[in-house]
Amino acid sequence: MKQRLLPIMRLPEMYYIAAEAAATPDEGLVFLNQVRVARGLPALTSSATLNAEIAKEYRKEFYGEGQYWFYLKRTNAATVPDGVAGTMTQDKYTFPLPLTQIEFGK
Repeated sequence: MKQRLLPIMRLPEMYYIAAEAAATPDEGLVFLNQVRVARGLPALTSSATLNAEIAKEYRKEFYGEGQYWFYLKRTNAATVPDGVAGTMTQDKYTFPLPLTQIEFGK
C-alpha cells in the first residue's frame, strides 16, 4: 500500500519555508540549521547570507523535482543559476495558455 503514497510536502521543505518566513534572519537560521544538522552538515553561524543559503538548500534538496523553479519564481530571481535562459523576466516565468483553452475560453 505504501507504493501508492505520494508526498505533498516533505519536512525539509517546511523548514525552508519557515526559514524564509521567519520574522528575523536569526530565527530563519534556526530553521535552516535544523535541516543542515540532520544532513550531517555544519550549522551556519551567520544569518548575513540566509537567502543565498536557502536557495542553495532548495537547489540540492529538490534537484529535478520542479520545486526549485517555484522557489525562483516566488522570489522573482533575476537569473537561474547555471541556466541557459539568460536574464529572467515575468514572461519567462509564465507559461503560455494551451491553445484549446484560448480557443474555447475555458
